[in-house]
Amino acid sequence: MSLNLDARQRAMLDEMHIPYWWPEPPVVGELLVRAPEQTPVQAPAHTQVHTQVQPSVQTPTQAPQRMSAPAAPPAAAPQAPVAPPQVARPAPAPAPAPGRVVAGAASTWRLLPPQALYASPAAPGGWLVVTEAIWPGDDPLAEDGGPAARLLDNMLRAMGLHKAPQVWAAGLARRGADEAAEPLGWAELLQARQPQRVLLMGRTAAREALGTDEPLGRLRGRVHDLHGVPAVVTYDAPYLLRAQTDKARAWADLCLALG
Repeated sequence: MSLNLDARQRAMLDEMHIPYWWPEPPVVGELLVRAPEQTPVQAPAHTQVHTQVQPSVQTPTQAPQRMSAPAAPPAAAPQAPVAPPQVARPAPAPAPAPGRVVAGAASTWRLLPPQALYASPAAPGGWLVVTEAIWPGDDPLAEDGGPAARLLDNMLRAMGLHKAPQVWAAGLARRGADEAAEPLGWAELLQARQPQRVLLMGRTAAREALGTDEPLGRLRGRVHDLHGVPAVVTYDAPYLLRAQTDKARAWADLCLALG
């Protein structure tokens, strides 16, 4: 009985010192048949052939040079025609700002002679009240002035002007159709009466005195300069008779005029 042991199994038996018998290979013609050993095959030596390669020298070919024509001088830029000297013209006068009337312009209204109120002595100073004329005669506070004259009297008394040394009332009346428009003499009036305060009542008085087309609501609530005299704008008596709700605003204007 023979054991077919491979190399690994035989190595294990050798390590454990276990004897085993391995059949001897047969002898043929006194030659021991051995497994053919693989003889390493040497690769044939390659014969290196040194081929000396001559580097090719490229001779640069020169492109035929072209004869360039001589550069022409740059053409001169065309000269702009010389404009004739301009004659200086006077600057136009600036147009008046929107809402502004040219001062001293002719008006379709005329100033009535100022009347002294409350039998005050004819002395300079005091107040000047300007409003559209609501009285038919010489007395602005006469009974024939109707409810507007009585309301004006109440307003001035509420301000305490009936106790002032001097109060003048200047009325504005519209010119007739046959009357030519003329500038109003505000500077002359102020120079003659020399008031310390001016109360402009109504849009007509504010427009003619201040030279403006602004609405009355924008002119209220601030002190204006009328030829160096402080002026305050408020509603006139005829308007307050129609708009009772604006009486509180009118009272605020009177308080502003009192300072």
